[in-house]
Amino acid sequence: MSDSPTLEGLRLVFWRPSLALRELAWRWSFAITAWLLVLFLAVEYLDSLSVTRGDLLLLRSGLPWLAMGAIRHILLSGAERLAAATSIVLLAIGALWMVAGSAGRAATLHAIVRVRARREVSRGSSELPATGKSSARNASGPWLVAGVLLGVHFLRLGLLSTALVGWAGALILAGLPLSEPDPQPGLAFLLFFGLTSTVVLLWQPMDQLLSMAPLFSIRDGEGLFASICAATRFVLARSGSILRTGALFLVIHVVLFFAAASLASMLLSLSSIVPRTMVAGLILLALVYLVLFDFLQVAKLAAYISIVNEGYANFHPAQAGQQLPRLSMPGRPRPADAGAMSDIAGLRPPLEPV
Repeated sequence: MSDSPTLEGLRLVFWRPSLALRELAWRWSFAITAWLLVLFLAVEYLDSLSVTRGDLLLLRSGLPWLAMGAIRHILLSGAERLAAATSIVLLAIGALWMVAGSAGRAATLHAIVRVRARREVSRGSSELPATGKSSARNASGPWLVAGVLLGVHFLRLGLLSTALVGWAGALILAGLPLSEPDPQPGLAFLLFFGLTSTVVLLWQPMDQLLSMAPLFSIRDGEGLFASICAATRFVLARSGSILRTGALFLVIHVVLFFAAASLASMLLSLSSIVPRTMVAGLILLALVYLVLFDFLQVAKLAAYISIVNEGYANFHPAQAGQQLPRLSMPGRPRPADAGAMSDIAGLRPPLEPV
């Protein structure tokens, strides 16, 4: 393949924007639904707050510390209902992300694979030859990949929950030096930064590895754990290409972020002149940034598929047309040669001992 995976992914998304629109559809649908659930949580919490006459007297007293005590009492009055509603909303958002992400990402992956296959056929070559195992499962391929994605999202959700617990533990440990009689903010910052960085370095590679497992489910027609094992072997063997591609897309994303931040600062400078236009411009800029971010995500996914296709022959030599040699014991003829050797004097096979 002459082009780099990064250019291949960007070119594919540029010429086929419908691929990114598939990803954008399920991402934005999930985001809108999640925000509606959060809004429902806020409404339920505000509805559960109770204001007593004592709270009103403290609020009207004009003393800041009495007013703060009243506000604290009002907010704590709905703490139990807030905790229960938060648990329900988080479970609903997690389940929605698993289902919507599995269906939407499966559609995106199959669309990318179909577009790449058509391009390779038009070029007169095929990077991804059909194997007996994968061709036998073509009919149930979308459902198989959706099932693998469902399992992958479940594992990623559990991994994210573990990372959040780790971050909470880092925050608690970092607060210990501040609770001493002689507080040490420098030590607290070092503890928090070091523990948080450790959690990120452990969580991010594993999350990235799990996100690549569905690519091997499409290629080989394997299940969840077989795809994860194949992705692990591939990442260890092609870590250079994967890290290089990820770094290039990270640079593109950083450039896009700073460009959007610069435009946002320019719009904020016009807030005193045209405030309404400034608000509309900020909303439009945020939407454009999110759309471009989703396009980059699909381009990155297509680049990873290109890397996987490049290493196909290295990982499946028998399926790529290379016959593996058969090993035989030295000093003893193979059964296929026994008849031919029996016709040659002095080359008869020795008799087996009784």
